[in-house]
Amino acid sequence: MKWLNIFFIAALCVLVSACIIMVFRKNKKQYDERQKISRGNAYKWGFVSMVIFNLWHLLISLIYQTPLMDTDIALFISMFVGIVVCVVYSIWTDAFFGLDSKSPFYFLILSLILAVSNVFGAVNNPITENGILSISAMNLVNVIVWSIILVNLIAKMLFVKFRKTDDSD
Repeated sequence: MKWLNIFFIAALCVLVSACIIMVFRKNKKQYDERQKISRGNAYKWGFVSMVIFNLWHLLISLIYQTPLMDTDIALFISMFVGIVVCVVYSIWTDAFFGLDSKSPFYFLILSLILAVSNVFGAVNNPITENGILSISAMNLVNVIVWSIILVNLIAKMLFVKFRKTDDSD
């Protein structure tokens, strides 16, 4: 179990240093007007999806008179639903990356987060307690969220690459 702690500390150091580098970079990401409008729409749809998830959870809990999940995991899942909708919308409307940005850096960070979540998700914790989804499911939720974002990022990059090759032919 000691190697797991060392791996977690190393991954945390890499993430913190990557965040510090991103904050103090001299050339900040620049967005054009279209990207700013798309990002605003992405925030709006992320918020709307978060509200819809919360209403769905409330409605199901009232109908069955028992919650499907603990309050803490429901809060995190609703935030993640909003984040995923916002990020995926931004990716597909070309508003996720700034002008002249390098996307392999994002692949590295997302892959690292996904790997760390997978390692900690491998620990045998029951994700339900008394038939209710508990906070132990958080690693599984992280893996699902980051996988969706990474798959959309890869799909968008492949779509752009194939579109460029079709345009050049």
